[in-house]
Amino acid sequence: MPVCRWFLQQGQARCLFYFYGMKPLCRTAAPNEVGAVADVILSANPQIEARIKNFLARGARWHDATPVVCEVDGRIVSSACIFHRQVLVEEKPKPVAIIGAVATRPEARGQGLATRVLTHCEELIRERGYPQAILFCSIIEFYQRFGWAVVEEDFVEFELSSARPRTGTYTIAAVNLTAIPAPLRALADSAIVRTDEVWQEYADWQRADADLFWAASNRDEFVAYVRSRREGRAIRLMDAACRPEAADALGLLLHRQHEMAGVECFRTFLPRESRLARSLADAGVVCFWRKTDVASGVMMMKPMTGDLRWSPHPWWAVDRV
Repeated sequence: MPVCRWFLQQGQARCLFYFYGMKPLCRTAAPNEVGAVADVILSANPQIEARIKNFLARGARWHDATPVVCEVDGRIVSSACIFHRQVLVEEKPKPVAIIGAVATRPEARGQGLATRVLTHCEELIRERGYPQAILFCSIIEFYQRFGWAVVEEDFVEFELSSARPRTGTYTIAAVNLTAIPAPLRALADSAIVRTDEVWQEYADWQRADADLFWAASNRDEFVAYVRSRREGRAIRLMDAACRPEAADALGLLLHRQHEMAGVECFRTFLPRESRLARSLADAGVVCFWRKTDVASGVMMMKPMTGDLRWSPHPWWAVDRV
């Protein structure tokens, strides 16, 4: 077989290793390389092009994060990011590392590069003294080989009744992701300690659709909000908060999202006994529950320097990094 033809069949990265003996180099990315990391993520996930472009346009930066890259011959071909966050354990903030944005360029797959990146991430997490690390994935077997364990969660799908609830005393309005009011932020009840910088990251590294962030107020006081993204023929509920007495406001917001997206149902990770689940029931929503699986995505944990003894907070399942 001609050499050039063999080169094309085997893939560029594989052949570079073969001909030149190049060894992959894993390292922490420099601040000015975050754009290159985003380009790797885009090459592996072209379906989120709009999200990546927004990230680049807003300066390509994550808050309190450590991008890790694997390069071959000076070219970044695989990457991941460690997000440094705090979660509430018995009402006290505790540090936790969250691995996300794992990606490898299509032409460089099959070389063990993602494994190298993951190993390097774990080394950095241990060096920093984190007791536990978290990641979200749909390829369970890959991470289980490295000691990651699945956290079983409740996954719910629901449809709204055709009867739209009355507005009553509530005013509903779209929320600008780039200018979230402080009182609305204060309404959030989350396991994550969400600083102003974390909220800013929600605008920069968008996980939700800009037109699916809505809030309800009563006499100029925020009582509920929902933040979601389109997912095929469904709406994935990314984040939600509701005062206990304002379940009807939550129903109003969900109906508005349904009108905006024109899809069939909602879905999200949500413990059955959570306050939000009770609010949905109070709003007249009938839920269909099942456990998480590969199709819905799973949360995985791994001890690093100790046992944090932390289980997902009822709101954590909705608001994921």
